[in-house]
Amino acid sequence: MSNFFPTTFNAEPDDIQELPDEVNGSYWDVDTQGETEVLPSADTRPKVQLTERDITMLRFVIRYGYTNEPNLARLVNSNPASLRKRLRQLVALGLLNQVDMLPGLRVYLPTRESQGLLLSRFQLLKRPPFALFQHTIALTTLGAEIEREFPDSADMLGLHQRGDERVPRRFKHGQRLWTDGWTYEDFTWGENTLTEREIRQGQHLHRAGRPSRHLREEVYEVATSTAGSELEDGKQGLFVLYGQEGKTGEHVPDLVIIRPRVDGKPAHIAVELELTLKSQKDYIRILRAYRAAGWLYRDIVWATPSTEIANALKTANETVGLPNLYVKRFVPRDEQRLFLG
Repeated sequence: MSNFFPTTFNAEPDDIQELPDEVNGSYWDVDTQGETEVLPSADTRPKVQLTERDITMLRFVIRYGYTNEPNLARLVNSNPASLRKRLRQLVALGLLNQVDMLPGLRVYLPTRESQGLLLSRFQLLKRPPFALFQHTIALTTLGAEIEREFPDSADMLGLHQRGDERVPRRFKHGQRLWTDGWTYEDFTWGENTLTEREIRQGQHLHRAGRPSRHLREEVYEVATSTAGSELEDGKQGLFVLYGQEGKTGEHVPDLVIIRPRVDGKPAHIAVELELTLKSQKDYIRILRAYRAAGWLYRDIVWATPSTEIANALKTANETVGLPNLYVKRFVPRDEQRLFLG
């Protein structure tokens, strides 16, 4: 697989590789069908050419909501110290916001301008909600390892151990070109993923006032057809698990690994990250939702750092009998231990 990231990183504008037309130019030069939209305050900020690495980081932060410096460094295969200068530039340019949650624990959030550049429309946060902070940082640690484009990536979910050999190549510049077909390479890294944030936004747009039972029927029809229309743009809401008659409710995975169909059957992988122990009732409810309505998922992988949680999941599954559940040990980096208790 060809690596499209620059092999060296230099924040000086004259030395930065030019990008294709869709992302070329300074950050405020947004090409909208041949016209250039000048965002506010552009004349007061220096022009800086964005690199493909910048676009990868911005897209990652937008899709997850926020993350920290070590996770961005891992995503683009950079040393955190050398990446820090570039992140400061992106903040100065108005493409990222930085928030210090605690001394020495800084996170980066998207801005209106970075979302405008990448044509995203997520709700912007001024500060990460503390109740979800530990989970989101740990999830971005997991997501960065799954998505990064480098062969030294760890097989976080044990996919290679189960015999996977042909995995879709990530599209250039991190864009998910849903209808352009797939190419393949023999590796288990550089995965295409959907975040919970993307799925929920897709669900909001896709629902259009319809009740859950209608959406459930649509998911079943898509899953049992051979067309693979869940990969079409605007269909992200199909990855929601819709319960039946209120018995299982609705559930959205933390992360979905997007895979091409195998013999016409869906082969996507649902990823759940569990840091806090739930009740057996809650685990049974979620596992039943996967069994009753998880037609788009070949596997369900539950990642957790806790042996207690792993055992609780296995006990719950003795009641449900979900055959494609895998529980994997995942311990976030040392920097998050303060938040993991």
